[in-house]
Amino acid sequence: MTLTLFAQADRYGNILERPNTVLSASQTPSNLFPLSRAADGQPDQVFIFPAIAANDYIQADINQLLNSLFELWTGGSPDSWVVDVTGDGAVSEHTGANVVSGSGLQLDSNTTGTAAVYQDILMRSGESFEVNLFGMTSDAGHAFQVSIQNLITGNYLTSGGAWQVTPISMIVNTATSLTMVTRQHVLESFSVTRSHIVPIRIRLNQDGTGANITHNYDNVLIYPGVNFASVHGHNIDPKMTVELHSDDNAAFSSPTDHGDFTVSVPTFFLKISTTQYARFWRVPQFTGTQSTVTGALEVGLCFLGQVISLLGAPSQPGLESAEILPQEQAESRLSRKQWRLRHAKHEQRLVQLQFETLTDAKETEFRNEVLKRTEYGVQPMLMVIRSDEADECIHGRRPPGEATFTIVGGEVSETSLLILESAFGIVTD
Repeated sequence: MTLTLFAQADRYGNILERPNTVLSASQTPSNLFPLSRAADGQPDQVFIFPAIAANDYIQADINQLLNSLFELWTGGSPDSWVVDVTGDGAVSEHTGANVVSGSGLQLDSNTTGTAAVYQDILMRSGESFEVNLFGMTSDAGHAFQVSIQNLITGNYLTSGGAWQVTPISMIVNTATSLTMVTRQHVLESFSVTRSHIVPIRIRLNQDGTGANITHNYDNVLIYPGVNFASVHGHNIDPKMTVELHSDDNAAFSSPTDHGDFTVSVPTFFLKISTTQYARFWRVPQFTGTQSTVTGALEVGLCFLGQVISLLGAPSQPGLESAEILPQEQAESRLSRKQWRLRHAKHEQRLVQLQFETLTDAKETEFRNEVLKRTEYGVQPMLMVIRSDEADECIHGRRPPGEATFTIVGGEVSETSLLILESAFGIVTD
Protein backbone atom coordinates (compact mmCIF):
# COMPACT_ATOMS: atom_id res chain seq x y z
CA MET A 1 0.00 0.00 0.00
CA THR A 2 1.46 3.37 -1.07
CA LEU A 3 0.73 6.25 1.31
CA THR A 4 0.97 10.03 0.99
CA LEU A 5 0.47 12.25 4.00
CA PHE A 6 -0.78 15.85 4.07
CA ALA A 7 -0.84 17.69 7.38
CA GLN A 8 -1.99 20.99 8.82
CA ALA A 9 -1.85 21.90 12.49
CA ASP A 10 -3.21 24.63 14.81
CA ARG A 11 -6.57 26.43 14.71
CA TYR A 12 -5.22 29.39 12.75
CA GLY A 13 -4.56 27.02 9.89
CA ASN A 14 -8.28 27.08 9.15
CA ILE A 15 -8.68 30.47 7.47
CA LEU A 16 -12.42 30.33 8.16
CA GLU A 17 -11.79 30.41 11.92
CA ARG A 18 -9.71 33.60 11.87
CA PRO A 19 -11.36 36.64 13.50
CA ASN A 20 -11.06 38.88 10.42
CA THR A 21 -12.63 36.33 8.04
CA VAL A 22 -16.26 37.20 7.27
CA LEU A 23 -18.73 34.36 6.65
CA SER A 24 -22.08 34.57 4.86
CA ALA A 25 -24.52 32.07 3.40
CA SER A 26 -27.11 31.72 0.67
CA GLN A 27 -29.81 31.81 3.34
CA THR A 28 -30.06 34.03 6.40
CA PRO A 29 -28.88 31.79 9.27
CA SER A 30 -31.10 31.12 12.26
CA ASN A 31 -30.15 31.99 15.83
CA LEU A 32 -30.61 28.38 16.88
CA PHE A 33 -28.08 26.93 14.41
CA PRO A 34 -25.84 29.94 13.56
CA LEU A 35 -23.35 30.09 10.71
CA SER A 36 -20.48 30.52 13.16
CA ARG A 37 -20.83 26.81 13.95
CA ALA A 38 -19.45 25.96 10.51
CA ALA A 39 -16.09 27.48 11.52
CA ASP A 40 -15.75 26.93 15.26
CA GLY A 41 -13.43 23.93 15.19
CA GLN A 42 -16.14 21.63 16.55
CA PRO A 43 -17.88 19.28 14.10
CA ASP A 44 -20.42 18.33 16.78
CA GLN A 45 -21.90 21.86 16.72
CA VAL A 46 -23.66 21.93 13.35
CA PHE A 47 -24.81 24.81 11.18
CA ILE A 48 -28.18 24.04 9.60
CA PHE A 49 -29.58 25.95 6.64
CA PRO A 50 -33.03 27.27 7.70
CA ALA A 51 -34.88 25.63 4.81
CA ILE A 52 -34.47 23.19 1.92
CA ALA A 53 -33.44 25.24 -1.11
CA ALA A 54 -31.56 24.86 -4.37
CA ASN A 55 -27.86 25.62 -4.81
CA ASP A 56 -26.98 26.66 -1.27
CA TYR A 57 -23.49 27.81 -0.32
CA ILE A 58 -21.28 29.05 2.49
CA GLN A 59 -19.18 32.05 1.44
CA ALA A 60 -16.04 33.48 3.03
CA ASP A 61 -14.30 36.83 2.57
CA ILE A 62 -10.75 35.93 3.65
CA ASN A 63 -9.20 39.40 3.31
CA GLN A 64 -7.47 39.92 6.65
CA LEU A 65 -7.25 43.73 6.63
CA LEU A 66 -10.03 45.77 8.21
CA ASN A 67 -11.40 48.84 6.42
CA SER A 68 -9.23 47.91 3.44
CA LEU A 69 -11.38 49.99 1.06
CA PHE A 70 -11.00 53.12 3.23
CA GLU A 71 -14.73 53.73 3.33
CA LEU A 72 -14.86 54.23 7.12
CA TRP A 73 -13.40 57.38 8.70
CA THR A 74 -13.55 58.92 12.17
CA GLY A 75 -12.19 62.35 13.01
CA GLY A 76 -10.24 62.54 9.78
CA SER A 77 -8.49 59.18 10.28
CA PRO A 78 -9.28 55.84 8.58
CA ASP A 79 -10.88 53.36 10.98
CA SER A 80 -8.70 50.34 11.97
CA TRP A 81 -5.52 52.03 10.70
CA VAL A 82 -2.89 53.81 12.82
CA VAL A 83 -1.85 57.22 11.48
CA ASP A 84 1.86 58.10 11.61
CA VAL A 85 2.81 61.62 10.46
CA THR A 86 5.74 63.99 11.01
CA GLY A 87 5.96 67.75 10.48
CA ASP A 88 3.04 69.05 8.47
CA GLY A 89 2.42 65.68 6.79
CA ALA A 90 -1.26 64.77 6.54
CA VAL A 91 -3.58 61.81 6.07
CA SER A 92 -6.95 62.49 4.48
CA GLU A 93 -9.99 60.86 2.90
CA HIS A 94 -9.95 61.21 -0.87
CA THR A 95 -12.97 61.01 -3.16
CA GLY A 96 -13.61 61.58 -6.85
CA ALA A 97 -10.64 60.86 -9.10
CA ASN A 98 -7.85 58.43 -8.21
CA VAL A 99 -10.01 55.99 -6.23
CA VAL A 100 -11.45 52.60 -7.20
CA SER A 101 -14.86 53.57 -5.83
CA GLY A 102 -16.23 55.66 -2.99
CA SER A 103 -13.39 56.85 -0.76
CA GLY A 104 -9.66 56.24 -0.77
CA LEU A 105 -6.59 57.17 1.25
CA GLN A 106 -4.35 60.14 0.48
CA LEU A 107 -0.96 60.75 2.10
CA ASP A 108 0.37 64.31 1.73
CA SER A 109 3.90 65.44 2.63
CA ASN A 110 3.02 69.14 2.32
CA THR A 111 6.19 71.21 2.80
CA THR A 112 8.09 69.68 5.73
CA GLY A 113 6.44 66.40 6.66
CA THR A 114 5.90 62.71 5.95
CA ALA A 115 2.75 60.60 6.26
CA ALA A 116 1.97 56.91 6.64
CA VAL A 117 -0.67 54.54 8.00
CA TYR A 118 -0.26 50.97 9.22
CA GLN A 119 -2.31 48.04 10.50
CA ASP A 120 -1.29 44.96 12.48
CA ILE A 121 -2.92 41.61 11.68
CA LEU A 122 -2.36 37.98 12.62
CA MET A 123 -1.21 35.47 10.02
CA ARG A 124 0.21 31.94 10.18
CA SER A 125 3.95 31.30 10.07
CA GLY A 126 5.16 29.69 6.87
CA GLU A 127 2.00 30.36 4.87
CA SER A 128 1.93 31.94 1.43
CA PHE A 129 -0.19 35.04 0.92
CA GLU A 130 -1.07 37.69 -1.64
CA VAL A 131 -1.03 41.47 -1.32
CA ASN A 132 -3.29 43.27 -3.78
CA LEU A 133 -3.74 47.05 -3.87
CA PHE A 134 -4.21 50.15 -5.98
CA GLY A 135 -1.79 53.05 -5.64
CA MET A 136 -0.25 56.09 -7.34
CA THR A 137 2.09 59.01 -6.73
CA SER A 138 1.84 62.61 -7.82
CA ASP A 139 5.55 62.64 -8.71
CA ALA A 140 7.41 59.76 -10.41
CA GLY A 141 10.50 60.81 -8.47
CA HIS A 142 8.81 59.75 -5.22
CA ALA A 143 7.39 56.21 -5.34
CA PHE A 144 4.45 55.01 -3.29
CA GLN A 145 5.67 52.24 -1.00
CA VAL A 146 4.38 49.33 1.07
CA SER A 147 6.34 47.52 3.76
CA ILE A 148 5.57 44.34 5.71
CA GLN A 149 7.27 43.59 9.01
CA ASN A 150 7.15 40.42 11.09
CA LEU A 151 6.69 41.79 14.61
CA ILE A 152 7.99 38.60 16.25
CA THR A 153 11.34 38.50 14.46
CA GLY A 154 11.50 42.20 13.60
CA ASN A 155 12.40 41.33 10.01
CA TYR A 156 11.12 43.11 6.89
CA LEU A 157 9.98 41.47 3.67
CA THR A 158 11.94 42.39 0.54
CA SER A 159 10.52 42.63 -2.97
CA GLY A 160 12.32 39.40 -3.81
CA GLY A 161 10.67 37.47 -0.96
CA ALA A 162 13.59 37.40 1.49
CA TRP A 163 13.40 38.68 5.07
CA GLN A 164 15.97 41.07 6.53
CA VAL A 165 16.59 43.13 9.67
CA THR A 166 17.12 46.44 7.84
CA PRO A 167 13.81 48.25 7.14
CA ILE A 168 12.82 48.02 3.49
CA SER A 169 9.67 48.29 1.35
CA MET A 170 8.41 45.23 -0.53
CA ILE A 171 6.50 47.41 -3.01
CA VAL A 172 8.10 50.50 -4.58
CA ASN A 173 6.15 51.89 -7.53
CA THR A 174 6.38 55.18 -9.43
CA ALA A 175 3.08 55.00 -11.33
CA THR A 176 1.44 58.42 -11.65
CA SER A 177 -2.03 57.00 -12.38
CA LEU A 178 -3.99 54.60 -10.20
CA THR A 179 -2.35 51.19 -10.75
CA MET A 180 -3.09 47.74 -9.36
CA VAL A 181 -0.09 46.00 -7.80
CA THR A 182 -0.07 42.32 -6.79
CA ARG A 183 2.62 40.41 -4.89
CA GLN A 184 2.76 36.83 -3.61
CA HIS A 185 5.15 35.92 -0.82
CA VAL A 186 5.71 33.48 2.05
CA LEU A 187 5.90 34.32 5.74
CA GLU A 188 8.89 33.21 7.77
CA SER A 189 8.71 29.56 8.79
CA PHE A 190 7.76 28.11 12.16
CA SER A 191 11.38 27.13 12.76
CA VAL A 192 12.29 30.85 12.57
CA THR A 193 9.33 32.39 14.40
CA ARG A 194 8.82 29.58 16.93
CA SER A 195 5.13 30.51 16.88
CA HIS A 196 2.24 29.30 14.74
CA ILE A 197 0.55 32.74 14.94
CA VAL A 198 2.57 35.68 13.62
CA PRO A 199 1.65 39.37 14.01
CA ILE A 200 2.63 41.30 10.90
CA ARG A 201 2.48 45.03 10.22
CA ILE A 202 1.54 46.31 6.78
CA ARG A 203 2.52 49.94 6.31
CA LEU A 204 1.58 52.32 3.50
CA ASN A 205 4.45 54.77 3.24
CA GLN A 206 4.94 58.13 1.63
CA ASP A 207 8.37 58.55 0.04
CA GLY A 208 10.09 61.88 0.57
CA THR A 209 9.87 64.73 3.05
CA GLY A 210 8.09 67.87 1.94
CA ALA A 211 7.94 68.84 -1.74
CA ASN A 212 4.12 68.61 -1.62
CA ILE A 213 4.11 64.99 -2.73
CA THR A 214 0.82 63.07 -2.52
CA HIS A 215 0.31 59.30 -2.62
CA ASN A 216 -3.08 57.65 -3.08
CA TYR A 217 -4.11 54.14 -2.01
CA ASP A 218 -7.32 52.14 -2.31
CA ASN A 219 -8.55 48.53 -2.02
CA VAL A 220 -5.56 47.30 -0.01
CA LEU A 221 -6.05 43.56 0.50
CA ILE A 222 -4.03 40.74 2.01
CA TYR A 223 -5.23 37.14 2.08
CA PRO A 224 -3.68 33.67 2.49
CA GLY A 225 -3.33 31.23 -0.39
CA VAL A 226 -5.50 28.10 -0.52
CA ASN A 227 -4.68 24.58 -1.64
CA PHE A 228 -7.12 22.52 0.43
CA ALA A 229 -10.71 22.42 1.64
CA SER A 230 -12.69 19.87 3.63
CA VAL A 231 -16.05 19.30 5.34
CA HIS A 232 -16.46 17.37 8.61
CA GLY A 233 -19.83 16.05 9.74
CA HIS A 234 -22.76 16.52 7.35
CA ASN A 235 -26.03 15.10 6.00
CA ILE A 236 -25.46 15.81 2.28
CA ASP A 237 -27.57 13.68 -0.07
CA PRO A 238 -25.65 11.54 -2.62
CA LYS A 239 -27.45 13.30 -5.46
CA MET A 240 -25.95 16.68 -4.51
CA THR A 241 -22.93 18.07 -6.37
CA VAL A 242 -20.45 19.79 -4.05
CA GLU A 243 -17.81 22.14 -5.47
CA LEU A 244 -15.14 24.62 -4.35
CA HIS A 245 -15.40 28.05 -5.99
CA SER A 246 -13.44 31.30 -5.69
CA ASP A 247 -13.79 34.81 -7.12
CA ASP A 248 -12.43 38.33 -6.73
CA ASN A 249 -15.90 39.79 -6.21
CA ALA A 250 -18.54 39.00 -3.64
CA ALA A 251 -21.26 38.49 -6.26
CA PHE A 252 -19.33 35.60 -7.84
CA SER A 253 -20.03 36.96 -11.31
CA SER A 254 -17.00 35.14 -12.78
CA PRO A 255 -16.14 32.30 -10.39
CA THR A 256 -13.31 29.83 -10.73
CA ASP A 257 -14.36 26.22 -10.17
CA HIS A 258 -11.54 24.34 -8.44
CA GLY A 259 -13.21 20.97 -8.77
CA ASP A 260 -15.81 18.66 -7.30
CA PHE A 261 -15.53 17.12 -3.87
CA THR A 262 -15.92 13.37 -3.71
CA VAL A 263 -18.49 13.28 -0.92
CA SER A 264 -18.13 10.60 1.72
CA VAL A 265 -19.23 10.13 5.34
CA PRO A 266 -18.31 11.55 7.80
CA THR A 267 -15.69 13.76 6.10
CA PHE A 268 -14.49 14.65 2.61
CA PHE A 269 -11.87 16.93 1.09
CA LEU A 270 -10.43 18.48 -2.05
CA LYS A 271 -6.68 19.00 -2.60
CA ILE A 272 -5.74 21.66 -5.18
CA SER A 273 -2.49 20.93 -6.99
CA THR A 274 -1.36 24.59 -7.10
CA THR A 275 -1.97 27.19 -4.38
CA GLN A 276 -4.70 29.61 -5.44
CA TYR A 277 -5.19 33.24 -4.41
CA ALA A 278 -8.60 34.92 -4.23
CA ARG A 279 -10.48 37.08 -1.76
CA PHE A 280 -13.84 35.25 -1.83
CA TRP A 281 -14.46 31.51 -1.53
CA ARG A 282 -17.53 29.33 -1.48
CA VAL A 283 -16.77 26.28 0.61
CA PRO A 284 -18.80 24.49 -0.26
CA GLN A 285 -20.96 25.44 -3.24
CA PHE A 286 -23.87 23.01 -3.53
CA THR A 287 -25.68 22.22 -6.76
CA GLY A 288 -29.07 20.58 -6.40
CA THR A 289 -31.69 20.33 -3.67
CA GLN A 290 -31.75 18.12 -0.59
CA SER A 291 -34.57 15.60 -0.31
CA THR A 292 -37.35 16.28 2.16
CA VAL A 293 -36.57 12.95 3.80
CA THR A 294 -33.02 14.01 4.68
CA GLY A 295 -34.02 17.57 5.51
CA ALA A 296 -32.16 20.88 5.26
CA LEU A 297 -28.39 20.80 4.79
CA GLU A 298 -26.28 20.37 7.92
CA VAL A 299 -22.55 21.12 8.13
CA GLY A 300 -20.43 20.46 11.21
CA LEU A 301 -17.13 22.09 10.22
CA CYS A 302 -15.75 23.64 7.04
CA PHE A 303 -12.00 23.90 6.56
CA LEU A 304 -10.13 26.15 4.12
CA GLY A 305 -6.37 26.59 4.13
CA GLN A 306 -2.96 25.29 3.16
CA VAL A 307 -1.70 21.78 3.85
CA ILE A 308 1.83 20.54 3.40
CA SER A 309 3.04 17.19 2.16
CA LEU A 310 5.20 15.77 4.91
CA LEU A 311 8.65 14.64 3.81
CA GLY A 312 8.27 11.50 5.82
CA ALA A 313 5.25 9.50 4.68
CA PRO A 314 4.16 6.78 7.11
CA SER A 315 5.69 3.39 6.53
CA GLN A 316 3.60 0.31 5.93
CA PRO A 317 1.18 -0.49 7.27
CA GLY A 318 0.93 3.28 7.88
CA LEU A 319 -2.66 3.26 9.05
CA GLU A 320 -2.17 0.80 11.88
CA SER A 321 -5.61 1.07 13.40
CA ALA A 322 -8.88 2.82 12.70
CA GLU A 323 -11.22 2.15 15.58
CA ILE A 324 -14.81 3.24 16.09
CA LEU A 325 -15.01 4.81 19.53
CA PRO A 326 -18.25 4.14 21.38
CA GLN A 327 -20.31 7.27 21.96
CA GLU A 328 -23.36 5.85 23.65
CA GLN A 329 -24.93 6.86 26.92
CA ALA A 330 -28.08 5.47 28.45
CA GLU A 331 -30.31 7.86 30.38
CA SER A 332 -32.86 6.46 32.81
CA ARG A 333 -35.96 8.15 34.14
CA LEU A 334 -36.97 5.82 36.95
CA SER A 335 -40.22 7.58 37.73
CA ARG A 336 -41.44 7.02 34.18
CA LYS A 337 -39.45 3.85 33.57
CA GLN A 338 -38.04 5.22 30.29
CA TRP A 339 -34.66 4.63 28.70
CA ARG A 340 -33.13 6.95 26.10
CA LEU A 341 -30.05 6.08 24.05
CA ARG A 342 -27.73 8.85 22.89
CA HIS A 343 -25.23 8.09 20.15
CA ALA A 344 -23.02 9.86 17.63
CA LYS A 345 -24.27 10.67 14.15
CA HIS A 346 -20.95 9.42 12.76
CA GLU A 347 -18.14 7.21 13.99
CA GLN A 348 -15.26 8.89 15.76
CA ARG A 349 -11.99 7.40 14.57
CA LEU A 350 -8.68 6.74 16.28
CA VAL A 351 -5.73 6.63 13.89
CA GLN A 352 -2.19 5.48 14.60
CA LEU A 353 0.63 6.21 12.15
CA GLN A 354 4.07 4.68 12.20
CA PHE A 355 7.07 6.43 10.60
CA GLU A 356 10.39 4.71 10.03
CA THR A 357 13.88 5.69 8.89
CA LEU A 358 13.58 9.40 9.65
CA THR A 359 16.29 11.61 8.20
CA ASP A 360 17.29 14.80 10.01
CA ALA A 361 15.11 16.85 7.67
CA LYS A 362 12.10 14.59 8.15
CA GLU A 363 12.48 14.56 11.92
CA THR A 364 12.79 18.38 12.09
CA GLU A 365 9.73 18.81 9.89
CA PHE A 366 7.74 16.33 11.96
CA ARG A 367 8.63 18.06 15.23
CA ASN A 368 7.91 21.56 13.91
CA GLU A 369 4.84 20.98 11.73
CA VAL A 370 3.10 18.35 13.84
CA LEU A 371 4.30 18.28 17.45
CA LYS A 372 5.17 21.91 18.14
CA ARG A 373 2.44 23.51 16.05
CA THR A 374 -0.18 21.48 17.89
CA GLU A 375 1.42 22.50 21.19
CA TYR A 376 1.69 18.79 21.96
CA GLY A 377 -2.04 18.18 21.74
CA VAL A 378 -3.55 21.53 22.77
CA GLN A 379 -4.11 22.77 19.20
CA PRO A 380 -6.15 20.72 16.69
CA MET A 381 -4.66 19.23 13.57
CA LEU A 382 -5.86 17.98 10.23
CA MET A 383 -4.35 14.87 8.68
CA VAL A 384 -5.05 13.50 5.22
CA ILE A 385 -3.89 9.97 4.45
CA ARG A 386 -4.04 9.16 0.75
CA SER A 387 -3.48 5.62 -0.45
CA ASP A 388 -4.21 3.49 -3.48
CA GLU A 389 -6.97 1.84 -1.43
CA ALA A 390 -8.80 4.73 0.29
CA ASP A 391 -8.40 8.32 1.46
CA GLU A 392 -8.94 9.38 5.05
CA CYS A 393 -9.36 12.97 6.28
CA ILE A 394 -9.15 13.35 10.06
CA HIS A 395 -9.69 16.54 12.08
CA GLY A 396 -8.74 15.98 15.69
CA ARG A 397 -6.08 16.18 18.36
CA ARG A 398 -3.13 14.20 19.57
CA PRO A 399 -3.76 12.69 23.00
CA PRO A 400 -1.08 14.07 25.37
CA GLY A 401 2.13 12.06 25.33
CA GLU A 402 1.12 9.90 22.40
CA ALA A 403 4.08 10.75 20.12
CA THR A 404 7.00 8.41 20.69
CA PHE A 405 10.52 8.34 19.24
CA THR A 406 12.98 5.46 18.92
CA ILE A 407 16.62 6.58 18.93
CA VAL A 408 19.29 4.33 17.41
CA GLY A 409 22.95 5.38 17.31
CA GLY A 410 22.11 8.90 18.46
CA GLU A 411 19.60 9.49 15.65
CA VAL A 412 15.82 9.20 15.56
CA SER A 413 14.97 6.12 13.50
CA GLU A 414 11.21 5.92 13.90
CA THR A 415 8.24 7.57 15.56
CA SER A 416 4.55 6.90 16.03
CA LEU A 417 1.63 9.32 16.11
CA LEU A 418 -1.88 8.83 17.49
CA ILE A 419 -4.75 11.11 16.41
CA LEU A 420 -8.17 11.14 18.05
CA GLU A 421 -10.82 12.51 15.70
CA SER A 422 -13.04 15.40 16.84
CA ALA A 423 -16.43 14.20 18.05
CA PHE A 424 -19.50 14.54 15.87
CA GLY A 425 -23.03 15.51 16.87
CA ILE A 426 -25.18 13.46 19.22
CA VAL A 427 -28.66 12.21 18.41
CA THR A 428 -31.20 10.70 20.80
CA ASP A 429 -33.40 7.71 20.11
